[in-house]
Amino acid sequence: MSILERISHDHTLGQLFEERVAATPDAVAYIEYSHVLGKWFNHSWESVHQQAGRAQFLLKGLGLGPGDRIGIMAHGGTYWVTLDVAAAGLGIVTVPLYHRDRGGNVAYVAERSRMRALFIGGHAQWEAIGDERGRMPGVKHIFSAVQIPDTEVQPFLLELSSAQPSPYQVMQKDPASIATIVFTSGTTGRPKGVQLTHGNILSNAIAATAAVPVGPEDRLLSFLPLSHMFERTVGYYSPMLRGSTVAFARSIATLREDLRLQPPTVMVSVPRVYEKIYRAMTSRRPLNSPVGRLLVSLSRKAGRAGPSPLWRVLGLLPRRLIGRKVLQGLGGNLRIAITGGAAMNSRVADFFAGIGLKVVQGYGLTETSPVVSVNREADIRRGSVGPPIEGVEVRLAEDQELLVRGRGIMQGYLEDPEATQAAIDPEGWFHTGDLARIEEDHIYIIGRAKEIIVLSNGEKVPPEDLESALCNDPRISQAWVAGEGRPFLSAVVVVEEPVDEGQLLDSIDSLLHDFPGYAHIRRLHVETEPWTEQNGFLTATLKLRRRALHEKYDEIVSAFYG
Repeated sequence: MSILERISHDHTLGQLFEERVAATPDAVAYIEYSHVLGKWFNHSWESVHQQAGRAQFLLKGLGLGPGDRIGIMAHGGTYWVTLDVAAAGLGIVTVPLYHRDRGGNVAYVAERSRMRALFIGGHAQWEAIGDERGRMPGVKHIFSAVQIPDTEVQPFLLELSSAQPSPYQVMQKDPASIATIVFTSGTTGRPKGVQLTHGNILSNAIAATAAVPVGPEDRLLSFLPLSHMFERTVGYYSPMLRGSTVAFARSIATLREDLRLQPPTVMVSVPRVYEKIYRAMTSRRPLNSPVGRLLVSLSRKAGRAGPSPLWRVLGLLPRRLIGRKVLQGLGGNLRIAITGGAAMNSRVADFFAGIGLKVVQGYGLTETSPVVSVNREADIRRGSVGPPIEGVEVRLAEDQELLVRGRGIMQGYLEDPEATQAAIDPEGWFHTGDLARIEEDHIYIIGRAKEIIVLSNGEKVPPEDLESALCNDPRISQAWVAGEGRPFLSAVVVVEEPVDEGQLLDSIDSLLHDFPGYAHIRRLHVETEPWTEQNGFLTATLKLRRRALHEKYDEIVSAFYG
């Protein structure tokens, strides 16, 4: 009997880990780079199992047990995994924190979750917490993956290596128990704690991998933070379920080299990363030449045309001349790319489809554990986020808001019954806040119910659609559309090289020809400094922080309207 036959939504994450170790103890589970030794190391499932047992010994030594909360403020890697599976087995609730989070938010989450211990990555996280440590009186222990001199931080990995061997235990066997509390990114206010059970997450991983199968022969390259449920479920629990190997990239900065050194067969990422790869490839020779640009254009047209017999033939040229080189730059073994977390730029998706790379777009939210839907390899539809995965129901409300029901729906927001009742109706439908249409069971996201711009004439415009269209101009890397309560729309765009604002405004008008006349951009401001997580204008999943952008550009935008 295979692990897929033994594990179901009636089990816990600790039981999943135990079953995986029993099934393939000597197989490579994780590959990780040691900066101290300067080389890559393989970790078998059995070695992680032993480390998790030691970690449980240390956690119990701190007096932690079922229901207690610990924070993990690190990017990823076996340190993160060891803590997570150790906690899952003991029934300890993990509270993931973005590794570049601000100290104020860490203190807020620690207080709200009643966190008892915090595990950080290293010096950067210690510095980020700074003076906010005084606001976390409930956190009795702070550990770091590495030693931080002249601090009271305890080096967890050093203590782990000296801890006595201890068998891994699965004490928590109730799938309805809370496994993790994930605080939402808070793009429009204070973040809320999403409570997810073992059964929520495990049922989602089972259904997601049934929709887009991975197997023991697959290798994933993990470079998104494990604090985000998309990477955690799709890039961590799903490979554990299927026995795939996960290589942890050193950083986004080294991603290009890591793709070569640890070539993946499956890549999981948010659209922004694919867009950066696309821009990097098309901005340099030979693709940034008259012939190269023609081939890029042909590949996009071939990708847009789909299975058309004519374009299947015409697409052979760009696939043979540039497709192999592009795919070689992605490691050479990549068979499928999975994207979620935001809408995929159609220009970028068409290019990759045209050169022969299957980019499978999905959709989900933290509150849904997270996957709701995903395109299947044999039925990728342009602009769609696919049909629902098994066990998930969807329907549209009267205003076209997408409603979701199923095993993956959260247990509610932590100690916030009003917000929970507003999100989940009495029939169990979760209100996503996203507007959609459904055609032949495929879901198409068309905007945000709460991010609709209402012009002074009453016309309603979903800004994300316009922003995606603006980014189809190769000079524009990021865009933010404004105009709430105004007579027309304006935009702030980020460019990589200086441009004339007037000329750019004239040229982007053609990009919006499919939009109604009231949805065109009348005024434009050009910015050269990119919006990042570090400067506070993007969330951890690279979505726009609209409130922060509004505050920064309020005077500039207001001047557009006299």
